[in-house]
Amino acid sequence: MDAQITAALITAVAGAAGGILALVIPNTRWFERLTSKHGKHSLLGTWISEWGALPRGPVQHKELLTITKHRGEHIAGYITRDVETEHRWLVEGRYDGRFLQLLYFPAPDSEDSDFLGHGCYFFERSASGTFVGYSTGYGTDDNDPTTEDVTTDFHTIKRKP
Repeated sequence: MDAQITAALITAVAGAAGGILALVIPNTRWFERLTSKHGKHSLLGTWISEWGALPRGPVQHKELLTITKHRGEHIAGYITRDVETEHRWLVEGRYDGRFLQLLYFPAPDSEDSDFLGHGCYFFERSASGTFVGYSTGYGTDDNDPTTEDVTTDFHTIKRKP
């Protein structure tokens, strides 16, 4: 095999390998942690989310918020509840180091694919690392499951131990 063909084959293999790595590496948790703008303030992981009546509770309801992606200011993940195991919500939003804004909506892979549950959260990070704020959304009222309405609640989230 002559030198030009060998060089062309090496170049093709190296280019293909580089292309594959360029697609795979940015989607790993290692890369997310390495490139996270917030360093110690990464929100990756599972959070306990609790809410109750305005203006400040007491909290009466609970869900788990799992953050699966945190790149720069972009946040993505999902929500599950023990009392509504057939429902799963996706969340997307942004975190600037102080404020966390999230939108939630039914996940396509939810067991119940026809439910309505759309809304948003607005949180401020406290010195303890927990978040305090509000949620507004449309869906079944947690206090009266026979009604559907837009509700606004006091809301907190803290990292699950």
